[in-house]
Amino acid sequence: MKSLRLSSNAVAVLTFLLVVLVFPSMAPALDLVLDARPGTLLISRHADLKAKGPDTFSSAPENLTVIEEAGTLNTLPNIRLGAGVDSTDWYVNGAGLVGYLVNSRYDCFFYGADVAGEYKYKKNVNVGPHLSFVEFQAPQWSGQADVTFSDSYAFIPGVQFSVGYDVQFVFSVDYVMAKPFDVSTKPPWKLDDDKVDISGVMFQFGLRGKF
Repeated sequence: MKSLRLSSNAVAVLTFLLVVLVFPSMAPALDLVLDARPGTLLISRHADLKAKGPDTFSSAPENLTVIEEAGTLNTLPNIRLGAGVDSTDWYVNGAGLVGYLVNSRYDCFFYGADVAGEYKYKKNVNVGPHLSFVEFQAPQWSGQADVTFSDSYAFIPGVQFSVGYDVQFVFSVDYVMAKPFDVSTKPPWKLDDDKVDISGVMFQFGLRGKF
């Protein structure tokens, strides 16, 4: 299991979470919000990568070639903890988040923050914009190839919908604007590209509780 490394930017997220945990007890107008989104799908045209090299498990690796390929689909399950403010027409909330990026060949932790403003379309139906900023730690490649990734980050604007009262179903349609990962390998392995860009359309579904 890979460990979660925290950069200096993570300090701001942790500080935000501490404030979120303290202020609901001091200000009754604030809700404590817990949001879990296990259902995510990110479709990225340039998230694929091919690594080509010898089969190190063979007794004659020079005679066999292995191609390891990452696909264009990713999942990003995540969990959020934050605070929300309820008004007559709007519900505004902010949260810190942590999650895990999973591709068919690479995976990594990510963390960040999200802010959202939802208009109360009906009594138990809200809709509105949201914006996330996340940092991705350097992914690990799963396979024989020795592939090295850089860290990355992304802005994620989107529109989200929520249905319910204190426990809500949440669905969002987003666009991930990511800085491409720089990728490299060592001979005799070869890559078909030196960057992996996970930018693309993402769908998220989960449950949110307000306390």
